[in-house]
Amino acid sequence: MRLVFSPYDTDRLDAAQHALLDGFAAWAHRSGRTVERVSAEAMLDYKGAADGLLGRWTTDTLTHLCTERLPGKITLAEADWPLVPRTLHAWIDYLDDTGLLDRRSDPPRRLHTAVDRSADEFHAAMADPARYGVTKFWMTTMLAHGVDLDDEAQRDAFFDDLHAGRLNVDMSMVERIAERQVAEATPTGLDDPDTGLPLVHLQPDDILTKHAADTPAVDNLRRLTTWLAAGRPLTPTGDLPPSDVAALTAALTAIPAPDHDAEAADDRAAGTSGDGVADARLWIRWARAARLVRTYRGRLVPVQRAAADLRDPLALWSRAFDALGALGPAFRAAGDRVSPVTDDLAATTLNLLAPLYVEAAPLPRVALTALIWESAADAYDLDDPVRFRTQIDAELHHLLDALAALGAVRRSTTADPDLLAQIEELAEDAPGPVDPIVLELTELGVRGVNHRARALGWTAPTVDDLAEETAEVLIAAVEECHPDLIDAAVDAWAAAHGPDAADAELAELAARTDDATHRALATEARERLTAPPAAPRG
Repeated sequence: MRLVFSPYDTDRLDAAQHALLDGFAAWAHRSGRTVERVSAEAMLDYKGAADGLLGRWTTDTLTHLCTERLPGKITLAEADWPLVPRTLHAWIDYLDDTGLLDRRSDPPRRLHTAVDRSADEFHAAMADPARYGVTKFWMTTMLAHGVDLDDEAQRDAFFDDLHAGRLNVDMSMVERIAERQVAEATPTGLDDPDTGLPLVHLQPDDILTKHAADTPAVDNLRRLTTWLAAGRPLTPTGDLPPSDVAALTAALTAIPAPDHDAEAADDRAAGTSGDGVADARLWIRWARAARLVRTYRGRLVPVQRAAADLRDPLALWSRAFDALGALGPAFRAAGDRVSPVTDDLAATTLNLLAPLYVEAAPLPRVALTALIWESAADAYDLDDPVRFRTQIDAELHHLLDALAALGAVRRSTTADPDLLAQIEELAEDAPGPVDPIVLELTELGVRGVNHRARALGWTAPTVDDLAEETAEVLIAAVEECHPDLIDAAVDAWAAAHGPDAADAELAELAARTDDATHRALATEARERLTAPPAAPRG
């Protein structure tokens, strides 16, 4: 039997829940245990929606079910209330007896204790209408007025009488229940599918540190803080004097546009004197946003607390990536007060990079800028769409310059016929000449998107997250992944568990699951782990 699902795989999840409930009922009958089906269904519905791990149970989960979830959801005659804790006890024994209890569950003894300790509060909550959900409140109220809940005519008559004022129902209670449910609403454990990202393999920090050390952004931010030394005086407007700007420009490493991106180079040069002043001021703004420099008594000085990160390329890179969202005003087109790109540059950055993260392959730059444009066109009242699209493209090119300086994206041209065809098609709706650039997320870029997404509460799993997981969670996570990613995940998982334990758990999964794909993947993983090492080439 399969026990691990995405909460959004509703068809297979529902089928598994019903099969599990049927197995539970049959086991209870054989064991002489009396169980209450409604509470068992509500319990599994909650678990399926929360994390999809139908075999994993903890004391916190059972306590929440007893004291909040079940009293708020299920409607039972008072004489049947004692059956609910008994059902939970039987459920624990069923999973343990049949080998379906996930090894990362709390021990059965502790699970039983949690149910016992929550029993009194369960009965109190079942008797307290203020702790009901809105649906249960109306169901119990209708029952109290003699309504047959299966009779639609009686239900309609009840609400007709209610609206006509012929029934005495405490409507303030309904309002309090609704307010409580809103206030107590918590994430279910997974995010909306639209904010969930696929599994990735993050490179080790030592490798990423070497990559970070080679990026222009890390190099220039270090050069800037070194150039500041003990600090430089600022003008009354808070700027560096022109002579210091010139000196800083000379100290920084120039970051020219790629030869094949001449139009973007022209865009970046527009509005500047051509002497790099705009870029020098951008690096100062970036360093401020990254909390590497600050103003102190009329001087621009390094932040002493950032000294350790300046010596650590990956830590410095992370500061710079996280600070990118504060650079919106620096990228805004001259004369434009409203911009869907720069008004929330952090969100734009994630929206721009997420497709590269999901596809794990090069995509046309014009495809990504078109996504941002389409979103903006839906949200803004455009009096001049062509000018607005040109503005958006120019601002996105500024952003991509910064991302390239961070080493987060790689820009190139392509000879791939499919990408070229996509570029030609998209060029029909884009202003200006055909944009030949394709973009690819680097290993640093993958790390940056992953960390940013997780900070926002998105689901963004990594291979490292799976190291301590069960074999079934591992296999479910890699089910639709590229073979190279599957191999990396299996190798990391097996290394964390040891070869013998890993093989035994995969074998148990292959024997138990009724999912053919999971069985095949578990078998292939066992074969990979037990295969002799490949002979050296040559």
